[in-house]
Amino acid sequence: WNLWLKKEVIMVNVIVPFNRRGTFGIQSVGTPTVTATDVTLHFDEHPFINAPYNGMLIVEITSVPATSALPVFFQAGNGAKVAVTKAGGVPLTAADIQQTGFYLLFYDRSRGVLQTFNSVG
Repeated sequence: WNLWLKKEVIMVNVIVPFNRRGTFGIQSVGTPTVTATDVTLHFDEHPFINAPYNGMLIVEITSVPATSALPVFFQAGNGAKVAVTKAGGVPLTAADIQQTGFYLLFYDRSRGVLQTFNSVG
């Protein structure tokens, strides 16, 4: 008798949809606003900002804030400010943005996450 054991593998499909509408690019406008508590970079309103978007985002920073240890926030139009973080949730500071150029970020609107990867330009 040949005894064949049938081993079944159960696979769970854990796919999180990212960049379903493509990778967006936005450009900062004007001069960063510096207060006693933070630095805010301003952006024009963009359709993806109010959509349930999660994925890569390419940001062109056109004006460098004064070097400081203050945390950086992004604000589009008259919308709410969103804190920018680095890996591990550590706040991005104005000192981390030393030059104009392109930065790659991950944005998950539903969780309020805006996290930088590195400079890409």
